[in-house]
Amino acid sequence: MSGFFAFLLFLSLLSIPIGLIKPSLFNKLFKKDMTRKKLTIIFVITSFVLFFAFGSTVDSTVDIQDNKTIDVQDDKIALKENNEPTDTQKEPNEEEKNTVVNEESEETNNTNEEENTVLNNKSEESNTNTDENDITPPPTQVEEPIIDPAPQTTRESALVILKENAKQEWGEDYSMVQYEYEGQVEAYDWVMAKTEYPDIMNKAKQEWGNDYKMVKYEYEGQVEAYEWIEAQTEYPNIMSNAKQEWGDDYKMVKYEYNKQVEAYDNL
Repeated sequence: MSGFFAFLLFLSLLSIPIGLIKPSLFNKLFKKDMTRKKLTIIFVITSFVLFFAFGSTVDSTVDIQDNKTIDVQDDKIALKENNEPTDTQKEPNEEEKNTVVNEESEETNNTNEEENTVLNNKSEESNTNTDENDITPPPTQVEEPIIDPAPQTTRESALVILKENAKQEWGEDYSMVQYEYEGQVEAYDWVMAKTEYPDIMNKAKQEWGNDYKMVKYEYEGQVEAYEWIEAQTEYPNIMSNAKQEWGDDYKMVKYEYNKQVEAYDNL
């Protein structure tokens, strides 16, 4: 309510200078021609009335707020009194505390004695079991003899390699696997039996490895060329140049020698 009177008071005070400046604005409100003097008197009186009305409403509002504040303080005091401990809720005295502590310590001691008794019984049982185990003799372990497998000979190892190579080359074509394997075994035995020209044989093995059919073929071709070269007596200079160029590749030495001699004769 005080806010309403304050708003009207504000309008009344605002209307005084407006009426002095342009009084014709209030002709419609009062439904007659108003002069500056009349408007000033009306709004001044209205302002005084509204001022007193506003003051009275503010005082009543303050009284209501004071009453509410007093009621809230009374409620707080009542709650505080209710929360204070009664005589039955007071803390126990020193004697009661000591009695409770003594009872708790006695219970703890009894519990510890029972635990120690259980532990002693378990240790006695474990000692008994240990004595019984000490009496029982340990089982004797029989060592099994270690039998060394018979070492494979060089030929047996070579045959295993030849068979694996044949399988890798021909896969599931078993007839070709057998044919390749038997041909390689025959060539292997032939190579192992040769003792002449070991340098030529070693070079052929280095070149063809476990392909003994090619080792045999290369060896025979080189030996034939070597023996042919040793039988030659003509054109020693051409032979010397061919040997310097091709070294111990006797097939190429023979080929180079024949080519150079043919060219020389055609000159």
